[in-house]
Amino acid sequence: MKVQKSGVTVPLVTRQLKLIKLLLPIFKGEAVFANNSAIMIQDNGTITIGVGMDCAGQLKCAKSIEIGNDCVIAYNTMVMDSDWHALTDIVTGNL
Repeated sequence: MKVQKSGVTVPLVTRQLKLIKLLLPIFKGEAVFANNSAIMIQDNGTITIGVGMDCAGQLKCAKSIEIGNDCVIAYNTMVMDSDWHALTDIVTGNL
């Protein structure tokens, strides 16, 4: 499809929007996150956060992370349940 504008024909670029599933942690009570903290949850992952957590680090979840009550996560700390690297069998080439 093209659009005519000021005597110039310009191709109209249409993009298909991909629906993104918004994944949020499950909070069991109040929690505090510092400015530089981050949460990443992969497709079917679940992060459950207990009451009174104080986080200044990063939470990266592939499957499941559960943080108990009154937990403090310090600056430059990363909590992960995966190393995010696929392993390939060097003989068969299978993941």
